[in-house]
Amino acid sequence: LFFFMLMWRSIHHYELADQSFKGPLRLFMVVPTMILFLGNMIGCVASLMSSSSGSGASRGAKKRMKAVLNLNKLVELLLIFYNVMRLIFFPSKYIVREIYVGRTLTNFLFIIQCQLFTKVTW
Repeated sequence: LFFFMLMWRSIHHYELADQSFKGPLRLFMVVPTMILFLGNMIGCVASLMSSSSGSGASRGAKKRMKAVLNLNKLVELLLIFYNVMRLIFFPSKYIVREIYVGRTLTNFLFIIQCQLFTKVTW
């Protein structure tokens, strides 16, 4: 279920990157979010497949799913950095500051969730 939520979260990241950037920078920002979406989708399918079999996921599958969670943590950390930079150094007069504060808190909550799932014993 958590990988499914992360899939939707990566779609949200894609939409933000698509709206925020233009030109070659847009491609540089959109492609990693698409890779993140594919990783989350693979993690979702792998977790569903491992839960349907009685033996559980193999050691390699667990490592791959934890790697996807670590990638999600990295993306959320980069987004915290981006939101703080936009909040402090590059504020926009068209976007209220509370948007960046809310996004930063949401990023922090997703980092904590990913950390909890990474450290849990499967």
